[in-house]
Amino acid sequence: MVMGQHGALFGNGIRENFRIANTLASPTRALNRAHVVSETA
Repeated sequence: MVMGQHGALFGNGIRENFRIANTLASPTRALNRAHVVSETA
């Protein structure tokens, strides 16, 4: 029972961290893409 509860909390924490990481990484990726495009153009 306790393990199942911990597993659920742990899984939710990881999912939340990925969501935050993706939110932060998206603008960075967009900037990098724009930078690469301007360099190659």
